[in-house]
Amino acid sequence: QFRFNICPEKVDAPGYVTEKIFDAYRTGTIPIYHGAGNLPEPDLIRPESAILWNYSADNCDNIALIRKLISDNEYYERFVSRPKLTPYMAEYVYTQMSELRGKLGILFS
Repeated sequence: QFRFNICPEKVDAPGYVTEKIFDAYRTGTIPIYHGAGNLPEPDLIRPESAILWNYSADNCDNIALIRKLISDNEYYERFVSRPKLTPYMAEYVYTQMSELRGKLGILFS
């Protein structure tokens, strides 16, 4: 029903990424994202699949892009069809979970 999902993180800190950007992808909307130093999960997310908003800038390019995405349906379809995740995303998540499992095992053994 909507083309965009505004996704500001509560905290703009490197590495702090919540479900917001992933929810936008899951629902088929384009995230307008701010957070994580505008580098959300660089090993998982392709930055060209989102609009990265910068509170410290004028965002003229982002505004022009949003206008084009609203007015040009063909361009919108190409943009929304871009790959959202990196090709090595599954391996990265598996490695992170394995490391976490190992650390938790040390803590609770």
